Amino acid sequence: MNMSFKRNDIQEFVEYDNGCLEKEKWPSYKAKLINWSVSEDNISKLRNCRESDIISYFFKAAQTFIQAIDEIKNKRFAWSIIKLYYSSFYLLRCDILRSNHIMVRCGSFFYGKIEIGQSLIPFRKNNVRGDHQFTIALAEKLYEGGDINDPLLGNKIDDLTSYIWLMKNRERVNYQMKNFSDPYSDIVTAHFEPYFKESKISELLRFYASNTDYSVCFDVDHATLAIPFKKLQRTFIYIKEKLSLTDKEFRKMVDLKWTLEILGINTDEIEQMTK
Repeated sequence: MNMSFKRNDIQEFVEYDNGCLEKEKWPSYKAKLINWSVSEDNISKLRNCRESDIISYFFKAAQTFIQAIDEIKNKRFAWSIIKLYYSSFYLLRCDILRSNHIMVRCGSFFYGKIEIGQSLIPFRKNNVRGDHQFTIALAEKLYEGGDINDPLLGNKIDDLTSYIWLMKNRERVNYQMKNFSDPYSDIVTAHFEPYFKESKISELLRFYASNTDYSVCFDVDHATLAIPFKKLQRTFIYIKEKLSLTDKEFRKMVDLKWTLEILGINTDEIEQMTK
């Protein structure tokens, strides 16, 4: 059975630009990748790939967020926590790309800036393993260096950054719980779950949208839902103002709006608050 699928444009382009036409052989190109750099010949394509990947990550995040809303409405709280984390993770990848940095995997992780003459360098940090920890740690590094402006990295929840806090809750559900709490609410969904019972989801999301200081994202009663929502809000504004959608992508936006309306979320009201 053919299991081929489309991967991130940045990853595929960097492989191709280094002469690798078979992804199975890519790990053997590490030495060549280290000597590769952004040039006048490839920078335009890299920028196009970056924009395409931002839009792709946004749609993955939005669709995952919608699935999480449906999980909560149907009292599948454990999976909603996992999906809300994944939505935030995809949007964090958007943030890194928005900062004009790219990420490439070649055995280990590499990152670099889309500027002529810049090369990709290995990213290493003690005890950081896998895509998720790498993404969070890189975002923190770029935030500390002033490359990312993310309000969610400016404060903590229980002495953890917002993304680590979300990840820990996802791991708690995935790996530590003997049984899911369903159909009873989890500790991190209990406070906002009544809004779903009473069909007041739009009211709750309007409250999040109006919270310009992001304090709701550091409130343990709201953070699980507020973090991905506020990140979706920010990324949506960026895409709307900075990027151009294809006809297919525009139709996907319309489909997202329609699906949210079915779930009881008035997108027109919320969008007014993002202007």
